[in-house]
Amino acid sequence: MGLAHRRACVPGRPLAADRNRDALLVGAASPVRRSRWTEAGEAEAVALRSTDRAERRPRASRVAPARPVHPHAPGMHRRPGPERGAALVEFAFIALMLSTLIFTTIDYGRFAQLQNRLSNAAREGSAYAQLQPCDTDGIKDRVGGQDPELTKVQGYDVDVTYRDDSDSDPSDACDQSPGDRVIVEVTAQVAMISPFAAAIVGDDPAVTRRVEAVIQG
Repeated sequence: MGLAHRRACVPGRPLAADRNRDALLVGAASPVRRSRWTEAGEAEAVALRSTDRAERRPRASRVAPARPVHPHAPGMHRRPGPERGAALVEFAFIALMLSTLIFTTIDYGRFAQLQNRLSNAAREGSAYAQLQPCDTDGIKDRVGGQDPELTKVQGYDVDVTYRDDSDSDPSDACDQSPGDRVIVEVTAQVAMISPFAAAIVGDDPAVTRRVEAVIQG
């Protein structure tokens, strides 16, 4: 048995491994080393908590929110410039053109409607005149009875004339024989609304519709 072994086996004397373990325990229990370990752990814990908070906290927007502008702030009410004046002129021109077009269309519609009414009334009077050519009052009553509202129109008039085959000019004399012709004319005026239409056809143009019928025997 060697000397080193004999020393290790001496009763009451700790072995080398036991001495090393005791040294580690003593070092760990040392106040200086314990403070260093404690500071390192606290620093790591603080770093972990900071990282956790940063991950949980939403990132603040780098763009500053828009500040509300007061309606009475300086510069909000600009003076009307040339653009606004040009827009008003264009609007007035377009409105004038549209109104003229609309009222002209209405006037021509009324004109066409009056023509149709006069034609119907003249046909009704000529149908009666075929059988009673000399009854001029009856012919006029038949014309007015076909459209009573037509008799209230401005310039309303009914004219009955006769014409034979030998005379090309109509006459008012009721001395015609069967086969001759009786002419019924109905006239009325229409008041124009649009100045443009009035400039073309006149202020109150007269509309006349005439129908010829053969006198029956």
